[in-house]
Amino acid sequence: NTKKLSKSQAPMSWKDVLDPKWKGRIASIDPKKSGPARLWVAAMVQKFGWGYFEKLAKNKPLMLKSFSTSAVALVSGEADIVVPGNEGDIVKRRVKGEPVDNVYPKEGLLFRTGRTGICKGSPHPNAAKLWIEFEGSQEGQTLLNRVRGYVPTRSDVSLKHPRPAEAIKPENMLYVEDAWFLKNKKKMIKKFTRIMAGKG
Repeated sequence: NTKKLSKSQAPMSWKDVLDPKWKGRIASIDPKKSGPARLWVAAMVQKFGWGYFEKLAKNKPLMLKSFSTSAVALVSGEADIVVPGNEGDIVKRRVKGEPVDNVYPKEGLLFRTGRTGICKGSPHPNAAKLWIEFEGSQEGQTLLNRVRGYVPTRSDVSLKHPRPAEAIKPENMLYVEDAWFLKNKKKMIKKFTRIMAGKG
């Protein structure tokens, strides 16, 4: 929330949000309710270990049901910061003049690919092929970037809302392997819930 915090006061890394000064001023997304939040929890566990969430729990974060409510919590003043944030929604609200902004953590952004495929037995496979061709075209990638905020896969499509160069360097991206995630997500959510409830 840019009314409550200047850029210099905002946390600049994933670890900065663990500072006790954010106690009662921070919100987070519940991985029981949100798929993207599950991926974030997995990325933090792989990067920092469970001690990260043990420290975060001490700051008593307001647990939100979805990423779509994160900007609302900021604008309403329920929280000064939200971790992780919904980048696309924050950008749209900032452009409209609302008092919110993104911070790109110095340890790296969580990277997730969007996949497109054609299901076996689809009633109109040729129409699906045309859609996939469009989605990968310059026009399609531009549309996905402008409307959804997705990072284009094409070098001839510029970002509508550029991110800092450091934030999108491949070596700075946090990536969770699908196989590991699928194998561990249920027990990971249970452990996260226990930690946030103060039960370890």
